[in-house]
Order: sequence, then structure tokens, then C-alpha cells
Amino acid sequence: MSVALVQTSFSPNNNAGGNSITWDFPANVQLGSLVLLAIQFASASFTNLAPSTISDTQGNTYTIVSSSLAQEFTDATWIQAGVYFAWAFTSAAGTLSVTANITGSGGYMLMEMYELSGANTTTPIDSAGTATTNGTTSSAPTAGPVTTSQPGEFGVVNFFNANGGPGNFNPGTGWTLDCASGGGSTASWWQYQALASASSVSGVVTGSADNYCLSMVWVQPPSILHPSLMQFGVGF
Repeated sequence: MSVALVQTSFSPNNNAGGNSITWDFPANVQLGSLVLLAIQFASASFTNLAPSTISDTQGNTYTIVSSSLAQEFTDATWIQAGVYFAWAFTSAAGTLSVTANITGSGGYMLMEMYELSGANTTTPIDSAGTATTNGTTSSAPTAGPVTTSQPGEFGVVNFFNANGGPGNFNPGTGWTLDCASGGGSTASWWQYQALASASSVSGVVTGSADNYCLSMVWVQPPSILHPSLMQFGVGF
């Protein structure tokens, strides 16, 4: 069994100067889908930004993946920037609008929404990796490596570069670009992983990309039962 992509939706930077962003899926969601959010925030004047509450129009409960939070603080343009992931399962089929909040007042917020089917309903996030740099140029930033637990996992990359610039980051072989904004300063990619193996995100940064936040998560399907357990009916 594999995690499958149902649909995505990418918000524009429609909340300049605020501390929340609201966006929705273009099509109705399915009952029991995993909603995975890739959130990006930054501010040129406020130094105490942090992930806060997340809600949606179905009343679903969101979990912030604390290990996916990547923040940088010393860029000349943005005093603070960050990326992170959060997730929830849908409780009904139909329309879905999500609102994400941060503490303080951010000058910049974006949100990429993924609807996924086939995710583990108990522990959907298998692993996460992050990387940041604050004022030190890195030609190949790397998040990970992490080791995925089983075949059929779905990976997502969340990237913010405080200095921006066209095409400033490429995560490498196997990743599909889902969205990009600001000349490549913010972007999101996804990938299916057919086999359980070590995985990392690394790619060459071009231009003045010396302040970035990079985060990666892997969503896992239900655990595969070992054949020796299946013959005794364990799990049935």
C-alpha cells in the first residue's frame, strides 16, 4: 500500500503584515484524507514569530510537526523566517478551508496544502529533516539524511530563501516541483519513494542564497505486517 497524492493547493502571499493565512482546496476533499500543510513565514520587523493554532471549516484537529520547524534569524532583509509542516485527517467529504496562525505579526506568509490518501492513521509522519543557514553561503544545503521505514512513502520539501532569486534551489533527482513564488524564494516539491531507504534533500543554491530554511517530511502508509505474523492471523 502506498500514500497517494489526491490534490494540492498553493496560496499566494495574500496576508502581508498579518499573523494568519487562510486558503482552501480547489475540489472537495475525501473523507479520511490526510491534509498536510507546508507553511512559510517571515518578518522584517518582528523577532518572536512561532507556529501557533491551525483550524479548518470541518473543525479538524491539526498537529504541528515540531521536528520539521526550521528557522533563521539574522538575515539583513528578514529579521526572522521559518518553515514547518502540520497535518490533520478530514472528518467529512466536501469543501475545506484552512487557517494557519503564527505568533506576532509576520510580513509574509504562504501555505501549500496537500490532500493525501492511504496514510497511516495513527502515525502518518515517519520522519523529518531540516537545514538552515544564517549569513553563511552554502552551495549545497542538505536536510537529512533520514531513513524511511517502508516502501510507499510520500515526501514533501518546504523551502524559503530570505534573499530570493530565480531558481535558487533544486532539491535533486526524483523531486517534482509543485509550486514556486517570489522568483524561487519559496517553493515546495514532492516525491514517491518506492523502497524503504535513506533519503535526503540536497541541491545547489545559486545567487545570493545565504539565508534559507529547508524542511522535509515523509508520510508513511499503514505498517506492513511481517509474514510470520500474518500466518497466525495477527492484525486480522
